[in-house]
Amino acid sequence: MKVIKVNLILEKVFKQIPEDFKVYEKVNLKPLKKGPYEIFILEKRCISTLEAIEVISKFFNIPKNKIGYAGLKDKFAVTWQYISIPQKYKVKECIFVKRNNKWIISKVKKPYYFSLKFFCYSKTPLLLGKLKGNLFEITLRNLNKSLKEKVSKNLNLRKEIPFPNYYGEQRFGTIKGRKDFMYSELLKGNFEKALKIYYLGSDSLENITWEDILELQKERLEEYEKDMLKKLIKGYDIEKALNELPKRIKLLWAFALQSIIWNEVLRLFIEKNLKFKRVEFFEPYFLSYNLNFKKEFKNLEIPFLGYKYIPQEDIKILINKVLEKFGISEKDFEKEILGVRFLEDNVRKAFILPKNLKILNQEKDKITFEIFLPSGSYASIFVRGLLI
Repeated sequence: MKVIKVNLILEKVFKQIPEDFKVYEKVNLKPLKKGPYEIFILEKRCISTLEAIEVISKFFNIPKNKIGYAGLKDKFAVTWQYISIPQKYKVKECIFVKRNNKWIISKVKKPYYFSLKFFCYSKTPLLLGKLKGNLFEITLRNLNKSLKEKVSKNLNLRKEIPFPNYYGEQRFGTIKGRKDFMYSELLKGNFEKALKIYYLGSDSLENITWEDILELQKERLEEYEKDMLKKLIKGYDIEKALNELPKRIKLLWAFALQSIIWNEVLRLFIEKNLKFKRVEFFEPYFLSYNLNFKKEFKNLEIPFLGYKYIPQEDIKILINKVLEKFGISEKDFEKEILGVRFLEDNVRKAFILPKNLKILNQEKDKITFEIFLPSGSYASIFVRGLLI
């Protein structure tokens, strides 16, 4: 079966401007009039959550691990989320804008900005992953007549048929289109090779220096990524530099390995049990979208590794097949690298039926719709399925 090419279409219709992808975070939060933590609404445009926290940390002299958040939000988007800061740091409402590649406080919002607005007090800090989900307002542009009809049809279809709960591209690092994964190399202790894969998408450029990488990628790197390269340029030990990265960054690398394993298992399950279409993802991986559904799969959960959460036999066979493909055995389970366990077992819901799905506006060549997805589900995955 052929793989439907959707990436070029995505580039033309999805996220043409940051306002095409608006994200409103929903958290379990009890507003208080007094408490040891202040909760702020972090509104941002064209900046990642981690970079915003880096700036807040440096400007107000707050250790990064004291700034709590429930989830990471897209960079090329306009997003609203909550962060918690201990009251003792006396953070004020403000707007940060980027000018001459530096963040400064401003009275007005610019194209690259983030702002802090006080919301309430709380007894406890916000924790990563502790959110209900996200409300998305998405605009697809440059739709010709046939594609617009297809998107409208699929929007109505997904009110009835759940979509596969794959992990989206954001889960796999800053460089898209990679054929190699750094995570497997970290398991083997190949730190230099792993870092080249991380920064370049491949380790094939053997003679490239850290200076070359900084120059090549400086426009697309986060501040913590630049800082690590600067240390390596000065002769810092690679493993030591990696160890000094925030734990949450290293956890993202670990999650990425588990995510691609899980995606592959779900893809194989759909191809075995449902009518489907294959859709490109990032090379050499593709996804399969179900075109029909069976009621018995409504609450299906698929484990990551299947040693703590024992799956049904047919899924266990698929998990073992994928682990073998990646060269992973039981001795790698819960192995600790750089102070982080890279392979832990858990379960994830295989299919999601969106909530509050409705078309907000239609024009000649664009559609704007709203959708609520639970925590951990990706709007980019949902959008990809609208184009098949």
